[in-house]
Amino acid sequence: MDTATADQGSATDQARRRDETAIPDQPTNTNQGKRPADDLDSDTLAWREYVTEEQLKNAEEVLQVFIDHPSLRQCLKVPDGAPLKPLFIVGRKLFAPTMNDKKAHQADKKMKNKQKDRQIISSSAILKKKQLQKDMYMNALTPAPDALLLTSQVDDPIPACTPAPQLTIANEGDGQVEGTTDNAATQSPYSQKDSEGTERTQSDNAVQDEAQDDDSRPRLLKFARKCCICGIPYREVHVFYHKMCLKCGDFNYQKRLETSDLSNRTALVTGGRVKIGFYVTLSLLRCGATVIVTTRFPQDAGVRFGREGDFALWKHRLFVYGLDFRDVAAVHAFTASVRVNFTHLDILINNAAQTVRKPPGFYKHLMAGESDPATLLKEGQVDRVDADHLRVVSSFDPHRQNHTAIKAAGGNANTTGNALLPADEADAQKGTLAKTSTSADAIGVASGSATLSQMVVMTGDDIHEDEHGTTLFPEGKLDADLQQIDLRKVTSWVQPLQDINVVEFVECQAINMMAPFVLNSELKGLLDKSPHEDKYIVNVSAMEGQFYRKNKSDKHPHTNMAKAALNMMTRTSGAGYAKDHIYMTSVDTGWITDENPSHLLENRSDPPPLDDVDAAQRILDPIYMGTKDASKRIYGVFLKDYRVVRW
Repeated sequence: MDTATADQGSATDQARRRDETAIPDQPTNTNQGKRPADDLDSDTLAWREYVTEEQLKNAEEVLQVFIDHPSLRQCLKVPDGAPLKPLFIVGRKLFAPTMNDKKAHQADKKMKNKQKDRQIISSSAILKKKQLQKDMYMNALTPAPDALLLTSQVDDPIPACTPAPQLTIANEGDGQVEGTTDNAATQSPYSQKDSEGTERTQSDNAVQDEAQDDDSRPRLLKFARKCCICGIPYREVHVFYHKMCLKCGDFNYQKRLETSDLSNRTALVTGGRVKIGFYVTLSLLRCGATVIVTTRFPQDAGVRFGREGDFALWKHRLFVYGLDFRDVAAVHAFTASVRVNFTHLDILINNAAQTVRKPPGFYKHLMAGESDPATLLKEGQVDRVDADHLRVVSSFDPHRQNHTAIKAAGGNANTTGNALLPADEADAQKGTLAKTSTSADAIGVASGSATLSQMVVMTGDDIHEDEHGTTLFPEGKLDADLQQIDLRKVTSWVQPLQDINVVEFVECQAINMMAPFVLNSELKGLLDKSPHEDKYIVNVSAMEGQFYRKNKSDKHPHTNMAKAALNMMTRTSGAGYAKDHIYMTSVDTGWITDENPSHLLENRSDPPPLDDVDAAQRILDPIYMGTKDASKRIYGVFLKDYRVVRW
């Protein structure tokens, strides 16, 4: 054999040995390059967890026997050789797999990789809270006594003030992602230091320490996902957000820390008892503002705010009004009361909205506390808003047969908009219908706004069980927000136009569009009286109201209409109000809540990417940015994810 032939034979033998000893499923495409060690399957690097060296030696000896004695393979053809068949089947799958074997192996590997991705994603800090919420909702668990004392700082801490990155506002579709400073883009959100003199709570530190521990875990996905903000595929999961790339995750987390000095400013927040409105109110209070809050359940709101650890620092700046926006006469009375009791207004946030209408049974558990506030404090474990800071505005009179025309609308599908006016306009003008009371002097009236929630105004309001006998609103079953569990199978969120009840349509327009119109109109004079140059109105909107939305189903048209109308008010009046230094914007809160009926939630493996704090910060961002930098005062625009988008 000449040298060339020997070299060729040697190369052939080397190639054969490489093929025999190659690790299965390694990439063979030279364009892909060599996978880094940290990208290898954990099983590849941890084989000793599955087999011992003794087992390997025994397997080697068994295989060597059949290599040395090929005739033994004939034993497979006789009954006595049946125990050998599993060995050869496994060997064939390993060394000479069929096409079906390869497909089955790839499918199994894909499933395992998806499971690993889900484990990595589930370690995101934001999902830990959401998983608790989902478990409590799906299992209809009653919160333990300790859970009743949860505060915003324990459940989801609002961090102390830290420097925020600069924001670049871009038009939708320009391919750019809002930018941050160089430091903001590279610095981990959990490495930020508190401003000098600011003391973090113990719960804040615990969350930060847990997040830092998460940083050491492998967070590289097998399958790329699209960032919910910029749309760019990513594989490395952000430590806090499970649906964002690192750049967008860092930016959004730092926006959670955004604050501004709002001392000597007065703000009005509608719908501030729970969820987004609650966190908006807390942030404003902690920034030094005096805050007026509206809710249908003022006593419950007072107790919720009283659970906050720093409640004593700002409770004297919090005023809670009981108000049902379906009661139009009461909305007028409310604006009159605010004009009398407050010298000026700096911030107006129209947050209250009705997305899915809830029947009386949903609110029944709140009525005892609203009728007798003392029942909320029997244990003496929580503080509450002072009685003289709780006010109720209502045109409801339980002794009148025709207190408002909303009830009348329930029996007539052809009822016009005039039915929303008080039944007796003269009484309303004289003040016998429209009442403003403090909880200290009229407990019976104190629940006027709450009592309206118990009125049966449309078909189905008095149904408490489904066709299978399942209780729709099980007593004592609350979710993570301490709100009633709703087990209805069908709601307006999944209904097309022809199935929407006209009463729900009217209520939706009254709450989502008419009430903001009245507030923005009748409180402008109070905004003009502000001693501050800049004033702000934020109309909390949603992408349902965007005409340029690419994908829009035929469901819930009434909410789409209401949000579109709210956007049009901003688009039309924003420039006019800006002449008086009142900066009006519409803001999309982002996807934080799955509005589908409960049984559909079981099929959703991926919860919404944002939470109530993210939504609150999006609402407050035009205010915080404008109060700190006059060049960033914007108006007449629609904001989504901290940037201007199309209408």
